[in-house]
Amino acid sequence: MGKAILIDQPTVTNQQINSIIVDERRANCSFVYYVLLARRAELFNLGAGGSRTPILNKGDFERLPFPLPPLPEQRAIAHILGTLDDKIELNRQMNKTLEDMAQAIFKSWFIDFDGHTDLVESELGPIPRGWEAGHLSDLLTLQRGFDLPASGRTPGPYPVYAAGGHHGL
Repeated sequence: MGKAILIDQPTVTNQQINSIIVDERRANCSFVYYVLLARRAELFNLGAGGSRTPILNKGDFERLPFPLPPLPEQRAIAHILGTLDDKIELNRQMNKTLEDMAQAIFKSWFIDFDGHTDLVESELGPIPRGWEAGHLSDLLTLQRGFDLPASGRTPGPYPVYAAGGHHGL
């Protein structure tokens, strides 16, 4: 409910979808899309009644007040928002690529032990000579954040976090 999408090809919708055909002499399609996108919660609330599946009927949708600056401003606003959306999508793709690379490097170094030719058996399987297999409990004491009151903390450079967020250093 309240989700806006742009479609640039012939489309069939059902009776519960408000399809908008923009009069391009008065409004920019992308501008209309971004206004509706920004008003998603409002649109949802307009359709929320007692029904389990909220529906915004055509009449209520048509009466929705709508800002309409001059067409050149609409185009400029839509262009800026479209450019930002493109950049966000590019960043998502770059993040995915970097995450995939980081996982591949981690697997190469710490699972496959690429570059290590002298492996010895351990409870985890083969590991590089000089490495140890152990347990997390050999390295640290794990306590829930609320088990460590402020009076029991030792000042230092490491922040203390609990379920509610940051709780000091």
